[in-house]
Amino acid sequence: MFDVRLPEITRDSGGENYGRYRIEPLQPGWGTTIGASLRRILISSLVGAAVTGIRLGEMPDDPNEIPGIEEGLIDLVLNVKQLRFRIGEEAAASGEPVQVTLRAKGRAGEEITAASLELPEGVEVIDPDAVIATATGDGSTFELELLVETGRGYGLAEVRTDLPADMISVDAMYTPVPRVNYVVEHTRVGQITDYDRLLLEIWTDGTLEPDDALAQAAAILTQYATSVARYGRDQSELDLEEAEPPAEDDTNRPIEVLDLSMRTTNALRRANITTIAQVLAMNDSDLLHLRNFGQKSLVEIREALEANGYSVPESSDAEGGEGDEEGEDGTFDEEE
Repeated sequence: MFDVRLPEITRDSGGENYGRYRIEPLQPGWGTTIGASLRRILISSLVGAAVTGIRLGEMPDDPNEIPGIEEGLIDLVLNVKQLRFRIGEEAAASGEPVQVTLRAKGRAGEEITAASLELPEGVEVIDPDAVIATATGDGSTFELELLVETGRGYGLAEVRTDLPADMISVDAMYTPVPRVNYVVEHTRVGQITDYDRLLLEIWTDGTLEPDDALAQAAAILTQYATSVARYGRDQSELDLEEAEPPAEDDTNRPIEVLDLSMRTTNALRRANITTIAQVLAMNDSDLLHLRNFGQKSLVEIREALEANGYSVPESSDAEGGEGDEEGEDGTFDEEE
């Protein structure tokens, strides 16, 4: 069995496209381990949709002069790459690319936006105000066909060899999470100060909410870890037990809470012993060598510690020390 104390996860702030999460406490070093793993999965392993190819109604002889728009071919491709689509489960399940078309004519300087796209059923454009091109106003109709596919991470245009000859291949940014950032801080659990706190920031493109992105990334990480854990093992051997949280360390409380006699308290204070932790660190021999600290004080302090729930160190056979010495006034300083 493995003892695992599961951390608490809270969302500090965020909106539809941004989330900031606090994950704590984590064992020392686990903040970086989990943060780096989740960041890599979020950026490279979540499914998204992107434009993979474009086809113009008429391929110009000069790529800088496309009928009906002011932009050249390079600018048009850059604008199209910024379009983000959400594809429904039914459309995505087919595995076939989705074709999106555009036919637009406008006044000189008028922007042609994603709102003009003709979308098939099950396909949604995230930002209808995204600018695709600018109309020339010369009466020409601008025609464009987009090929939208689902995938993971980043797809290079040159590896896509199955497109028709009249279609231009486009580098595809599939991932719905363009940016992830994480910071690891120290946090306290009781008196232990070297636990990790993971602060994770997630930005999405609007096709996926940050909460869902985090959940999907964690599920992928779990699947990989479970696959490794199952190697050569029975499923019953993989059960994890959540460990009890470490007990709150209250040994730094002052010795006054033990309600000791004035004589015993003064003897401890003269030796600069002011906390219960300092008392617990001393054995009987150490205590008996304190000035004005004898057997009665020793018994008193041991009983007070036990009554307050503290584990008392094993006693030693050391003889009394300065506690049995003569006092400053010349009289023998006995215990009360």
